[in-house]
Amino acid sequence: LAGEIPSELGLIPLEGLFLNENSLLGSIPIELFDVASLLTIRLDFNFLTGTVPDRISQLTDLEDFRVDSNNLSGEIPAAISSLSNLVVLRLNNNFLRGAVPDVFNDYFRLDFFD
Repeated sequence: LAGEIPSELGLIPLEGLFLNENSLLGSIPIELFDVASLLTIRLDFNFLTGTVPDRISQLTDLEDFRVDSNNLSGEIPAAISSLSNLVVLRLNNNFLRGAVPDVFNDYFRLDFFD
C-alpha cells in the first residue's frame, strides 16, 4: 500500500489495524484515536511523519502500539501514561526526542518497550 492513511478509518469499529511494512506517507490521522475498540495498532516500517498525538490517551484498552521505523518526530507524549493495558510499545527508529515519560514503572503488563 502507498499513500496516506485515510481518516475515515476512524469511523470503523476496529479491534486491530495492521498497516505495517508498506509505503504509507503523511501523519497518523487523529481520527484513529477515536476508535475506542482498538487493541492493536501496527503502523511500523512505513514513512509516516508528524508526531504521536496526545489523543492516544483515549485508547485505554490498547495493548500493542507499534510505530517504529518511520519518520515521526517530537516528544514522546506523556499521554502514554494512561495506557495501562499496553503489552508492546515500539517507538524506536524515529526522530523522537526528550525523555521517556516516567510512567512505565507502574506497568505490570508491559512486556516489550523499544
